[in-house]
Amino acid sequence: MAQNETQSISTIKANEAAVLGSMILDNATISKTLMLLREESFLFLEHKLIFRAIRKLWFEQGRTAARSVKPNRIDCVVLRDKLVKQGSLDNDTVLDQNGGVQYLADIMSSVPSSANCEYYARCVRESEKEREIQRKKSELIDIADSRIAPDEKIQAMHEIVLNIEPLSRSKAIRKHSDEADKTVLSILSTESKTPTGFIGIDQIIEGFGPEDFAILGARPSMGKTSLAMNIAINIAESGKGVFVFSLETTADCLFEHLLCTQARVDYNKVRIDDPNTDEYRTRLYELAYDLKQRPLPLAICDTANTPSEIHTLLRQHREVSELKLVIIDYIQLLSLGHREPDTRQTVTEISKQLKRITRLERIPILALSQLSRNPESRNNNRPRMSDLRESGSLEQDADIVMLLHREEYYHRGDLEWREKNFDKLDVAELIIDKNRHGPCNIADLVFCPDFLLFADRSYIEDDDIPPSDKRDDTATLYNRPTPGSSGGKGNDAA
Repeated sequence: MAQNETQSISTIKANEAAVLGSMILDNATISKTLMLLREESFLFLEHKLIFRAIRKLWFEQGRTAARSVKPNRIDCVVLRDKLVKQGSLDNDTVLDQNGGVQYLADIMSSVPSSANCEYYARCVRESEKEREIQRKKSELIDIADSRIAPDEKIQAMHEIVLNIEPLSRSKAIRKHSDEADKTVLSILSTESKTPTGFIGIDQIIEGFGPEDFAILGARPSMGKTSLAMNIAINIAESGKGVFVFSLETTADCLFEHLLCTQARVDYNKVRIDDPNTDEYRTRLYELAYDLKQRPLPLAICDTANTPSEIHTLLRQHREVSELKLVIIDYIQLLSLGHREPDTRQTVTEISKQLKRITRLERIPILALSQLSRNPESRNNNRPRMSDLRESGSLEQDADIVMLLHREEYYHRGDLEWREKNFDKLDVAELIIDKNRHGPCNIADLVFCPDFLLFADRSYIEDDDIPPSDKRDDTATLYNRPTPGSSGGKGNDAA
């Protein structure tokens, strides 16, 4: 047992040394390493001191470059001088006791190249997690042996597990001056945001940040599921992973709708035995073949019913796919796994748990939500943030609140209105009613109900216009029927 423990300690020390050696050998690895590790990630004090010095030098290097002055490379000599200045060397410190300057040389020689720096950094992070697990183990044992109700034990244990991620502990005291460098990294990072694929939306919210909890609200059949799935396809086609939790629609049904949207196929027509749909069937076969050759990182689960189940499945799926967005359809159908006094209290707790998941996992969540009937009693039928059902907690916890509105929806079957408002047919508005990171505004969209497809109103490509609806070369909106040509309600959105 002691021998295994010694081997484990020696392995941790070797991994930590490899990370530091890589950072010195290749300064290009420093930025990514600083995003993965912090000073507390290192077990050995001498490594913490070296990491702190490299981090300070890297930011000093950035300030020098900002003044159009070529910065000095961070090498063993520069690092030694920095360690002396911060009192970590030449003062009988722990670093001196471990070899001083010679130890820096030994670290650099311990790794042949920086190619595996990220691998070593993740090994160091895993060791930090293991230490945190051992610290939390006694707390779990105390809860298990306590006399509280089983449901309360489960909830208390779940809270500990959710907060076991050492790099996401929210209860730690963090000083502004100490966090400034990490904050600059976050601000300047070009990889932190996940664009929705809609130009109008991204111009307002700049995509989803890694800890964003976003709400997409709409009345039933307004198209919120279709819009969410369009966003999912856009992100997946850019090579980024998306995980959809569907509580209202089965996974099979969602996959059918997704394929029809991607192939630009009318879902209702292709299901009937009509010779005119042969082209649609061909498109579907070709799309299915293409997806086999070039799979999209898009997964759907229709069995999770609680935030805890979502969190567990999310972590399992994250092992095989680099997730950039989680979609939940929809939030009022989630439960806590035990009875709550009222729906409002349930949604409040669910909202808080989903918000906590985004912070722990650093993956944005887009949760769909039903709206109350209030928009139907207004003259313009426009939704407001206060229309969110059980809205208090959702309004408070959400970083972004988006409300989908299609005025045409409230005038289905009204031929007189359609003739007078031809320019509003198939037009949709996504009202950004809350944006913690920027302005609130409206993104103008167009909706094609046949394909369950949304598009930017100002950026519609000709290929997106169904052939039967192309009227001339100047058309800017697709799927616009000629006034009076259809008196039915048409297709409702998902």
